[in-house]
Amino acid sequence: MILVTLAAALLFWGRDYLVLRIGPTRRVPRRLWMYSAVVLMMAILLGTLTLIFGPYEFLDLLHSPQVFVSLIAFHLAAGVVCFWLKQTERYDIAWLAAMLPAPGVWFLLAKATFLPAYGLGPFVTSLIVGLVSALWISMMIVTILQIGRRQMPVEDMDFALGLAGWSNCLAIGLVSIMI
Repeated sequence: MILVTLAAALLFWGRDYLVLRIGPTRRVPRRLWMYSAVVLMMAILLGTLTLIFGPYEFLDLLHSPQVFVSLIAFHLAAGVVCFWLKQTERYDIAWLAAMLPAPGVWFLLAKATFLPAYGLGPFVTSLIVGLVSALWISMMIVTILQIGRRQMPVEDMDFALGLAGWSNCLAIGLVSIMI
């Protein structure tokens, strides 16, 4: 499970890296701050749910049919949006695809972080989720500011949006594996 989680996290991190680079380069810092806020909100949501329910009750909640259907519907809709952006060549707003969190991947990350924190309590588990999100955000900011400040060619933008769409479709399979 750890390898699947790491592979999914790497895929979605790469998706976000490429998609955040689409559009005018002068707006990259603003996009990074917005992206950081979205990732931080997702981590706060997971941490809060962990504190409210406890790590293992929260995992039981994730295995419910309602959550399963909701996750599949979300990733399917996100994939359709990415393919629509690619088809219509809406590169000016394509970076917004990175603002769609991947809840299936986040729940996989939460499940993987709950395992090492077994028996340490909900606070420590929530703290680990927060540390993972801080690492995610830091790596994204440093990488884009150091490497990704060049304007992307159209072919690369098409690839990035295609990858974003297909990665959301892959997340549907990951949700099935997770639950």
